[in-house]
Amino acid sequence: MEWSVKVTKLARITLDVRLFNKRKELPDPSDIEKIAAYLVREIKNLYLTPNNSNEIVFREAVVLAEARLLLYNRRRPGELECLSIEAYKNRSMSVDEANMALRSNLTDFEKMLLKTQDLVEIRGKTGRGVPVLIPNETNKVLEYLSDPVARQRASIRPENDYMFPNTGRTVVRAGESLDQVKFRSEVELRFPERIYANNLRKHTATIAQALNLNDTEMKYICNHLGHTQKVHDLVFRQTSGMIERLDIAKLMLIQEFNVVGKYQNKKLSEIQFDELGTLERKIQDQDQEQQDTENAADQGKNVDDAERVRWSPAEEEEIKKYFSRYFEGHFQKKCPSREHCLNALKKSKENGGTIFKRKWETLKKKVSNMLVKIQV
Repeated sequence: MEWSVKVTKLARITLDVRLFNKRKELPDPSDIEKIAAYLVREIKNLYLTPNNSNEIVFREAVVLAEARLLLYNRRRPGELECLSIEAYKNRSMSVDEANMALRSNLTDFEKMLLKTQDLVEIRGKTGRGVPVLIPNETNKVLEYLSDPVARQRASIRPENDYMFPNTGRTVVRAGESLDQVKFRSEVELRFPERIYANNLRKHTATIAQALNLNDTEMKYICNHLGHTQKVHDLVFRQTSGMIERLDIAKLMLIQEFNVVGKYQNKKLSEIQFDELGTLERKIQDQDQEQQDTENAADQGKNVDDAERVRWSPAEEEEIKKYFSRYFEGHFQKKCPSREHCLNALKKSKENGGTIFKRKWETLKKKVSNMLVKIQV
């Protein structure tokens, strides 16, 4: 409300227009795969025991676990930072009968997901509860980070009950944890600068377009990301160039080729233009036929224009007469102006000369060539 009141409409429109064709550099999918694999591998390789804990080991565990959860859940950094030990201990590790009744026939893959992931709910933006999925490999790290002995040996204050604490009273920033990981030499990302929390959330919202999700499934995604459908569409979801070039282009072609009736009651993903090649060939044949006609006409015209008439000595003398100031060096230009050429043709006609039969462009070129020869 305050933004629309204090900033003029023209200024807001200008800001919006600047974003239209701005290059949207979303994370490279291969980079996400690399950093996810690196985090899982490093977490599994951590040797964590409370009695052998120290500040260096504890900080590395915080960085890896925080970056892993941020990348996996696409959470806002501030939300994840607020994860407390109490919230983690109260996490949901099983599914009640009411929820199981919603999915009576689970696939093996879905059963595996239920067994290998825990769920903890934390406070999100505007006070709403948002979920955090905890992959199986991360549990051992979180158990270590919540252990009182390990925290004491790592110089963590007893009153600091955050899951990802620093040695003071606050937390290790989730965005900084992700930054520390993505710039490590072992990860070897192509575009590490694109890997940050807000961009990861935009990436999730954008690729959801390609999955053909229904309204209910889209609502699930919005609830997980912690924003409304409107915010999802206006802020986070980027226009996918692939979707524009494929699905939207199909809709445009259906109209142009007047085949709407043939594809009634079909999804865009189901439409394949079998006759598209034939239609394109027809258009190309028509274009080629028109081009051949134009070329033939141009060739006929060029043949007529190609009948050149040599300049006679009398015409050259007449040129020197009417362009004497050029030949005497009063003008430094090597080419006469259009006005001078037209005046010379007019005088030639009035005085019964012969160069008035020439076009002024031809006269201009002749004078220029004569001037060049003289200077050489």
